[in-house]
Amino acid sequence: MQRSDIEEISVKCCRCTNGLTAIDVMLHGNKCVFCVQDTHLSFMDFIRHVRFSYTVYKLSRKLKKKFGEDAPMYFFGALGATGLSNINSVKSRRDRKQFIQEIKGLLLLDK
Repeated sequence: MQRSDIEEISVKCCRCTNGLTAIDVMLHGNKCVFCVQDTHLSFMDFIRHVRFSYTVYKLSRKLKKKFGEDAPMYFFGALGATGLSNINSVKSRRDRKQFIQEIKGLLLLDK
């Protein structure tokens, strides 16, 4: 087996191929802090972002438990219902609240 055949374990920046931390991925997507133009983030904004990510994680696990293989379809349906194309486009407080309410509404549905 050649070195190029081995699957990459770590996530790397799309510009400089620097290794990314979980926080880099969460805040900037596939770019490191050195390749992003605006890197200022207040502590409270960071805490809000982490709290939202954890809430989405918990709700995603509940969707998976309830709907099984169809869970991604419901997840992306909730994103579409809020007018968003992917989870990284959730920026405002209104978007976060609307998306979470949409998923909670799905969890109340009978299977």
